[in-house]
Amino acid sequence: MVFSGFGDTSKLRYHNLHSITISDDLKSAQITPKREKGWEQILETEYSALKPNTRYTMSFKSKSPDGFDSSKKMELVIYADDNGNKRYIRKAIVYPSIKYRNFKFNFTSPDMPSKIVLTMLNGLRLDIADFSLREGYGEKIIPIDSEIASKPGKKTHMPSGSADFTIDAPRGNGPVVDASDFGLSQESDKNASALNKAIEYCKKVGASKLTMPKGTYKIFEEVHINFKGLKDFVFDGNGSTLVYKKRKSRNMHIADCERVQFRNFNMDWDWDNDPLGSLVEVVGLSNTPGNSYIDYRFYEYDRFPNRNPRIAYLSPWDEKNASVGLEGARGVSYEMYRGKGKAKIEWLNGNTLRVKTSPEKFLFFFPKIGEKFRMQHNYYEMGGIRIDSNSHMLMENINIWSCAGQAVTVYGTQKYWEMKNFNILPPKGVPRRPLSSTADHLIFAQSAGFFKMENCDFGYGCDDCINFHDNTIFGVKISEDKIWLPHRRNLALYQAGSIIELRNDNYSATNYIGKIISVSPSKRKKNTVELTFDKPLPDPTGDCFILLNTAYGTKNIIVRNSKFHNNRARGILILASNVSIENCKFYRNEMGALKIETGFTYASWCEGFGAKNIVIRNCEFDSVNPGGAKTADGHERDIQIAAYLRLDPSFETTSQPLLSDILFDSNVFKNTYGLAAHISSARNVIFSNNTFINDAPRKSPLPYRAGFFVRNSDDITIINNKWVSSKIVVQPSLLYEPESVNGLRLYGNKVEPLSGDN
Repeated sequence: MVFSGFGDTSKLRYHNLHSITISDDLKSAQITPKREKGWEQILETEYSALKPNTRYTMSFKSKSPDGFDSSKKMELVIYADDNGNKRYIRKAIVYPSIKYRNFKFNFTSPDMPSKIVLTMLNGLRLDIADFSLREGYGEKIIPIDSEIASKPGKKTHMPSGSADFTIDAPRGNGPVVDASDFGLSQESDKNASALNKAIEYCKKVGASKLTMPKGTYKIFEEVHINFKGLKDFVFDGNGSTLVYKKRKSRNMHIADCERVQFRNFNMDWDWDNDPLGSLVEVVGLSNTPGNSYIDYRFYEYDRFPNRNPRIAYLSPWDEKNASVGLEGARGVSYEMYRGKGKAKIEWLNGNTLRVKTSPEKFLFFFPKIGEKFRMQHNYYEMGGIRIDSNSHMLMENINIWSCAGQAVTVYGTQKYWEMKNFNILPPKGVPRRPLSSTADHLIFAQSAGFFKMENCDFGYGCDDCINFHDNTIFGVKISEDKIWLPHRRNLALYQAGSIIELRNDNYSATNYIGKIISVSPSKRKKNTVELTFDKPLPDPTGDCFILLNTAYGTKNIIVRNSKFHNNRARGILILASNVSIENCKFYRNEMGALKIETGFTYASWCEGFGAKNIVIRNCEFDSVNPGGAKTADGHERDIQIAAYLRLDPSFETTSQPLLSDILFDSNVFKNTYGLAAHISSARNVIFSNNTFINDAPRKSPLPYRAGFFVRNSDDITIINNKWVSSKIVVQPSLLYEPESVNGLRLYGNKVEPLSGDN
């Protein structure tokens, strides 16, 4: 125990005693900040309280008389002293709750003096009890080749994944239309308008196919190609390439079509004049107040073509592996959203750019001379192809070599469709192409499921390769039949007539499904709304409800023989049910290969209805999470199975079996730099017949490498797996919380004896 309660002044330093009232027994405290707006620092630990490179757990419970208010929060921030420079390491956020909630914040101190600082935002009042800091994470650690619990009986449910399904082909026999008859030309830069004329003509005459002569066609106008309301139709690009340059509209929109096929075309961007991304090297920096900057050299150019570049995001670049993701390095956001956080710049010469940076930036981002980064010049804006409420659709032999924004997004009741030989990655042999899409490769905002993907290759994007989910939203009950939505994100899913299922804020069932009868502006907060329901609402067990629109449900997904690699963020996020992923390869996904999850946040995304019946079989996971992304409790991992509550990542879990019936079978894990898998808020998860090979060293070796961690879960089975002998990982382990795990089964696992050759 480092300290327990609030009385140890040798470990705790109080900044504002007028804002904290400590109980007579020193075990609890009431915090009442005097500052109603902005941050107020309450207390911090002394540097002497924390040892370097040590695992710690901070525990407490808290409640607030303010109840729900997402504008108020407490932050526990770990700062380090790097030779006199203050560095941000990690933080935990606590939002107000009307009832006591338990918190457990796990972290590993850095290899330099560090401290924990407690601050309050916007006058949050908070009651804190059972406040303590102790060494260790409190888990039990046993060798992976131990045997515990009994073997599963015959009633154990074996996940099956998605059943197969068919996609109907077009049945049309109408005329074939040539887009060049409507103004499509390699000399024009307004070819979206020409294609739209051709598409309208196809609808008018009931054409069965639209073709375009093979060529390269510029689209520099703020117009998207609009395939809408087509039936029994084929679009064939004959290997043509569409080259884009613009600032607002997406490239293509396919909506409300039935039995359609899109094939044989490429998408690209005008890199010669407006690169979407660049490789840069830090060649100068200063954090002197009044003269703070970083100098970036565009080392692949003598003169960078865009003299007014946007700096959206920088990712650490691994020159050896030609990939983002580098151990011990950090990325940084500037103008991630166009117009917000725009940096002041100055060209020092043809290829060296000085970026004015506030000294506070160096608190989070501390590059060194010679470090290299991939600089994005765009992020989420625009996008490649939007797919919306189509059925029985095939997309085949398509390459998105690059695009601004998310390459493919899915909305509405999209169902029964397939991607085949659909690739999102830079063209081979073309220099100065460090990225494909400037955001996610493929993202499901919502759908009605039934999706196949085969022989696809996604790589070098600037966010997740795939995110399978349905958007949700959270709301607060304010009367018998009204729910207030504190922000407007995903509001399009919650309109009059929508049928809504309510969950509590731990995702437990309310057994309530009702219809929205009106949506009206709210006086509680500007630009927010209130939903009125057709029948009385239940009382929440917590602070808010999660709202699920029952018209949607991303489920029945088959992904085979595909590659996901060299991207920023994760390989695949699975917030869906009935999923089969087979014979796929994951390589150098900067923040891990797979996340199976569901959750909501107060400040950003709310995603997923849960995840169930998932099979991952015969896949290879190679050097994923090279950047060392961590769970909320501080573990690096290849696979994460977890819920998140109020923020993401979340150090809260739920006992609800949101994530269940998950099988990892006969996969190969190469160089699992952290845990093979972190499992929480789950039930019936099975790892069987997998092989683990670890022969690559790390700068900072992790004691839990190639092992498993389990908390707040039931019926977890790890059986008949093999670890190949290596000096890198001699004895992998299972880590688990005995008080929160039931039905843990571990048997039949083998660790090969270490030979002299390894």
